[in-house]
Amino acid sequence: MEQREYGVDLLKIMACVGVVSLHTINGSLGIINRVVTLICSLSIPIFFMCSGYVMFLKKSISYRYVVKKVIKILVICYLWEMIHAILYFLYYHQIRNFVKSFFLDFLQKGLFFHFWFLGSLIILYVILPILREIEKRTPRLYLGLIIFLGAICVCIDGISVFIGEQLNLLIIQTFRLWIWLFYYMLGGFIAAHNENINIWTSKRKNFCVVIVLFLAIAWQWVIGMSCFQGILVEGFYGSLPVIMATICTFLFVYKANLNNALISLLKRGISCIMGVYIVHPFVLAVIIHFIPIFGTNGFFNLIFWMTTVFLSGVIAWVIGKIPVICELIRI
Repeated sequence: MEQREYGVDLLKIMACVGVVSLHTINGSLGIINRVVTLICSLSIPIFFMCSGYVMFLKKSISYRYVVKKVIKILVICYLWEMIHAILYFLYYHQIRNFVKSFFLDFLQKGLFFHFWFLGSLIILYVILPILREIEKRTPRLYLGLIIFLGAICVCIDGISVFIGEQLNLLIIQTFRLWIWLFYYMLGGFIAAHNENINIWTSKRKNFCVVIVLFLAIAWQWVIGMSCFQGILVEGFYGSLPVIMATICTFLFVYKANLNNALISLLKRGISCIMGVYIVHPFVLAVIIHFIPIFGTNGFFNLIFWMTTVFLSGVIAWVIGKIPVICELIRI
């Protein structure tokens, strides 16, 4: 039986809360809002690192396992589209082409636009057995591929700064595989060499995390405003400061000594992660519709973020308690 990685669970919850912030917080409404958004730019990279880490902890990965995972993702995404289409018909008395939207979701163009992440994950699952074999048989090649992908990320970021255009944004997020594969394989590398990775002393970890977070924030802020005429965090996922901050944050948390109270909360909250991810765009849309001030005031905008996380968590928790229906938030 595999030992539960509570540090990784904590990272997933932190990343989930961060993703919601990227969809709710307006960075132009104040310094605090902007800083929170820039810190939360690590959320998507951390998600991919966690996914790679968990997959590489498994003793073996077969294509049978991969097919099951991919089918489950597709079925769950299809069911959510179908459920929405039924509710839409009952309320508006109009038929919605949910099948078309289902395919567009993975291209970041459908109703569930945030399912692009699952689209990328499907691609990574397909090549996962190959990655596992490379890591087992030729670990140096595996590490070399990680370094090569990281170099591509940094080079693209450097060229973007030079020409004044974020090149990453020219490709929809689903297919920015050089970035996602880098983080995914990096998480796998940490899992494969878990025992050989030295644990920093507490003071060193705190110092490193603070410094790299500051660098990541400063880079996105300064470069975004001076070179790109605005800060769009998804364009910085491959920049060196963000890569450093993501790695340090992951190493800081994944083996952290957690007390029993926090572990108990993690056990309850981890099952809601996918549910929060799925339903939060609809929760925030309803909130902003009835309380528009949340989108115009800096302080209320932060409350909007927290409220969306809380209500999405409650909905996910309720869904998780219903037999059969609970499978809608389990991938």
